[in-house]
Amino acid sequence: MNKAYVFLTTVALLLSGCMTTENSNLAKPIADPSKAEIVGFKIKSTGPLPHRIWAVAIDEKKAPEFGYPWDKIFSLAPGLRKITVQYEGAVMTLLGTTPKAFTAQKEFTLEAIPNVRYITKGQYSESKVTLWIEKFPSGEVVTQKLTGPVTWININVQIY
Repeated sequence: MNKAYVFLTTVALLLSGCMTTENSNLAKPIADPSKAEIVGFKIKSTGPLPHRIWAVAIDEKKAPEFGYPWDKIFSLAPGLRKITVQYEGAVMTLLGTTPKAFTAQKEFTLEAIPNVRYITKGQYSESKVTLWIEKFPSGEVVTQKLTGPVTWININVQIY
């Protein structure tokens, strides 16, 4: 895939306003002020699929409900927590006719503070993903930003 094409397409979408972020659960107050919370993030775009970033495991415990729906708010006990974050998305091929899906995961250690909401964040660029966790709504980055290659996956995506 032409890296310049992917870069220019992403920049064009961002500048045109066609790529936006959303999560309606962010407006909700923290359910239990004695605990922290973590929630996922979605980047809407004009591409074949939105890009979603969410916690798929907390303290190495994977559960079917983690990440589904991606915007669910998860409660965290205060203290050091191990959080596995996943990024899922798709880009168009050079000819723009076939979407190419990908995924990436990174593990973080988070010092969960009571009455603080955290949000998983990520960025795709040139077949790599950078993931991190921020405080919400301040945007303060509270983990390292970890970058690694994506894993390309075969899916059958129909574009409507």
